[in-house]
Amino acid sequence: MNKLKNISNIIPYWAYNLIGFISGIIGIASPIVGVFLWITGRLNSEHNEHVVFIIISIIYISTILVLFAKMRKYRAVMGNVICNTSEEMYSFLRESRNILFDILKYKKRNQLSIHLLNQTIENYFEKSLDSLCNIIKSFTGQEVSACIKIIVPEEADEEISLDDARVKTFVRSKNTDPNRKNSDEYYTNEEIPRIMDNSDFRDILDPKSPMKKSYFYKKSLIEHAKEEAKNDRSYDNTTKNWEKYYKSTIVVPIRIKHKRLYFSNKDKYFHVIGFLCVDSLSENAFLEKQERYNVDIVKAFAAEAYIILSKYQFYLKKMEEDKIV
Repeated sequence: MNKLKNISNIIPYWAYNLIGFISGIIGIASPIVGVFLWITGRLNSEHNEHVVFIIISIIYISTILVLFAKMRKYRAVMGNVICNTSEEMYSFLRESRNILFDILKYKKRNQLSIHLLNQTIENYFEKSLDSLCNIIKSFTGQEVSACIKIIVPEEADEEISLDDARVKTFVRSKNTDPNRKNSDEYYTNEEIPRIMDNSDFRDILDPKSPMKKSYFYKKSLIEHAKEEAKNDRSYDNTTKNWEKYYKSTIVVPIRIKHKRLYFSNKDKYFHVIGFLCVDSLSENAFLEKQERYNVDIVKAFAAEAYIILSKYQFYLKKMEEDKIV
């Protein structure tokens, strides 16, 4: 059984599919041909009947073995997905809990500084993004990278004007292209991209957008750009030469309803801190049939990210007011 398992792990998926397809065609066609020959009287001799019977038996046994191996391969893959997802989700939620209590501990002991806070939060989010990438990769089989972008201004109680609001990269996953990380460095706030200059963010937040979803999900941004051009619209991306870094993406807002916030009197709409972005150079990473659970996973991380980012911004503002470096 172990040898069969090792062999099944070596055989690629396309080989399974090809063998399964051919075996299925032969398995279906063989008895039909046999019955036809029998009816037409071409199997008059006992010898021919035995030959046909043996051939059909071999075909059916081969089909069963292929299906059995494919089932074992599928179970092994799903087992790895479940194991990886559970480990990464536990690690992410555990770190979320620990980071909140660590910050509170440092604050109570008067050990918290802006430098320590920034370093602690950035390390936490880098690990969290790595966990998210590992989960998505286990589902899709494709390499993905992720980042968190926050909205400027950052003050929680300040109204955001879509025409003026900007988004800057806060942290990226470790596997991000170094050149892409270097492009995140801006010298002034005026150089930070505006929300309205990026279709991904604009389509999520702008009520005038033709897209009615609360997220941005595209299997192929190149094809999406072509479709937009056909409809006299443009796909805008503030990353220079973005096709070099990614061709498919998922963007989810990091938000909460205003009615859940103590400092807000609004009953509708959302308070948005930023965006959680996942992307890939592969156009097979985010398939349309996988949209729902891919988006739900990213949303789960975004929901937890809101808690951490809101606490981070609160303590950061307080320390800046108290001039604690």
